[in-house]
Amino acid sequence: MTSYIKQEETNNVLAAILKGDDPANLWSESDFIAIQSEEDKDATSTAWIDQGKRCATARNVSWSAFQRAYSIWKKRGLVRLTACKTVQDFEGARAFLTACEAENVAPPFTLAMVIDAEKAAGIIVDPETPRRIELLEKQEKTWNNIAEGMCGGWGVTLSTYGYMGLKPSRATPKPTYFLAKDIIYLGKARDYRDGSWNYVFEFRDGSGVWKTKLIPAKLFGMGRGNEWLADLKEAGAIIGDGGLFAQIINAAEAPKVIRLATKTGWQNERATVYAMPSGEIIGAKDETLPTFKPMNKCGRRGTKQDADEQVMKYAVGNSRLIGGVTLALAAPFARPMNIHPGIIHFYGLSGDGKSTAQKVALTVYASSDTLMSWRMTDNGFEGVASQLDDGTLIAEDLKQAPGAKAVWNSVMGLGNGKGKVAMTQKREVRDVVQYHTMMLSTGESSLKNYITAARIPGASYDGGVASRCADIPSDAGGEHRLFENLHGFTGGYDLAIHLEAATAKHYGHYLPMLLEAYAADPEAFLKELADNMQRAFELFGRDDASENVTRPRDRFALMAAVGEAAIARGILPWPKGEALRGVTKLVTDWRVARCGKEKAGATEALAALEEFGRTLSVHGSRIQKVTAGGDERDVSQRLGFQRIGEDGATVIYMDKSQLEEAVGNPERVLPFLKYLRDGKSENYRLRISRQGAFTYQTPRSLVGALRTKCYAIEIVAATEENQKSEFL
Repeated sequence: MTSYIKQEETNNVLAAILKGDDPANLWSESDFIAIQSEEDKDATSTAWIDQGKRCATARNVSWSAFQRAYSIWKKRGLVRLTACKTVQDFEGARAFLTACEAENVAPPFTLAMVIDAEKAAGIIVDPETPRRIELLEKQEKTWNNIAEGMCGGWGVTLSTYGYMGLKPSRATPKPTYFLAKDIIYLGKARDYRDGSWNYVFEFRDGSGVWKTKLIPAKLFGMGRGNEWLADLKEAGAIIGDGGLFAQIINAAEAPKVIRLATKTGWQNERATVYAMPSGEIIGAKDETLPTFKPMNKCGRRGTKQDADEQVMKYAVGNSRLIGGVTLALAAPFARPMNIHPGIIHFYGLSGDGKSTAQKVALTVYASSDTLMSWRMTDNGFEGVASQLDDGTLIAEDLKQAPGAKAVWNSVMGLGNGKGKVAMTQKREVRDVVQYHTMMLSTGESSLKNYITAARIPGASYDGGVASRCADIPSDAGGEHRLFENLHGFTGGYDLAIHLEAATAKHYGHYLPMLLEAYAADPEAFLKELADNMQRAFELFGRDDASENVTRPRDRFALMAAVGEAAIARGILPWPKGEALRGVTKLVTDWRVARCGKEKAGATEALAALEEFGRTLSVHGSRIQKVTAGGDERDVSQRLGFQRIGEDGATVIYMDKSQLEEAVGNPERVLPFLKYLRDGKSENYRLRISRQGAFTYQTPRSLVGALRTKCYAIEIVAATEENQKSEFL
């Protein structure tokens, strides 16, 4: 190549090749191939030069610029330097950048511009590429400084070939030895289980795949043989002078100290770094390295919008789907909120949609294909639970379990958060497996009946088991068994078929998004959960204070709280209050399954009574007063009327929808009315019609504002709650 070639002209020509505005007026790969073919026949002949000049003339550029571009193409094998709008365009652009670097030519574009163009064209680009380029360039400066001090004035530079040793005395530095290619020293990592240290390398193997490798510090360096070098090369790392490479690494200051994530879940006591089953790290991502084997078909697939439209929107109005989703979202927050782990078990007839509910729950973090079964031993259960630490284990078909004793052990172990104590072959105590895992289970039988029917000594269904699991019938009480809202489908079966297909295609978005929101401000997020849980407890109503009731209630409250937090952030495409409504329905059905309809009805009545008093206290301004002279004032969002009768009694008049809101749940209305009718409340009394009906003839002054029939609730005595009310 001649020195008189203008750099600007060459750059403009090469830029035009890659721009591709008009392929007909640009050089093609065939031009270069034709020239090289002539040159290969006889390098001394001018035929190939004539061919090149003809191409240059046809393209209206100078022969010198064309010769310069051809020389770069030939020496660096740029066989993909084309003007076609294909992936090869970008591969050629990357190869051109490499050639420009080797020829010491300033390229007319940057790698960042190529990456942006690839993204705009919809081509999948490794998002880690910019980070790796930055680290490689930063590492070059560090290694160069170390080499200058250690190697008698020699230096290290980053070139097309990789990291090379150079002699700075020459006018045009050329490689003198090869160190390594495409390898990044990330830093040192400490294994907090045994306190040992490791060197962490990220490198690209011969097939172009980037890998991460840990080398124990005790094996690394001079005098330790070649074991560390063999390990790296076996994994595919490209390393030349291993001795000098080790000297540089040992002399270099570790770029950072890395935390090893040995299993999923929270990685520190402050619960600020979370490892997903897919290996994705939420919070302090750059300082944490997962070393566990990622679970298959975890992570994100498809788009969040498609997952919303095809899967998650169908949970609205379906309490069992809401329960599964909120449990899977709530599991990571059980530890920071000090909630005991446990099981929700849906039981009912085969084919009623139980597995579908589990698959919808799985889409929170994985594909529905990862649904497990109860067919696992005690040790297998411990292993899976540990693998999903601070997450949710979802298993179907209780009848496949190896036996009631194994199920009992699994339930107790899950609630305790640890496995059994075992010995090694050397008669030493193994480290006990620990985990804080929630579980969503299904079967045709309840866990209570399954364990009780077996009659195994030492494995009875007692309070300990009851506190760890909540048996809920999968039949929600409607016409379509598990489904309460078909969303336009002709039947529950059709909706289930749709969800079965969709959950295998769209998944993995919701839990990472929620954890990222939490990581942004953990303290504020946990405070929000505490407030949401208090609201949930108010909706759930009263229960006895035994541990086998309070622990499941805590889990239900956490589910509702996390669900509402996800709704508030637009993560779940549900209306506000939907998580509270769905989980409250589960609590109601759990009560019925646990203590029967009569006792559950009494519990619901007490919950309604408490909520009614709270409503009058907080929303008393929405009760419109009615006097003998007419309405005192009109109110917005009216919740009912208050009127003083001829006998001086204060009476609240509400229609059905208003009373449903006042007691917090439509299913509480009937138990509430029966409780008042039977005179069990000291503060309120229900006025019934002459025919004994719950509904009462609406006073003439209220006709038009209320339906013809309404509920008339007389306030007998002032309570602590309603004393605060504005209308009393």
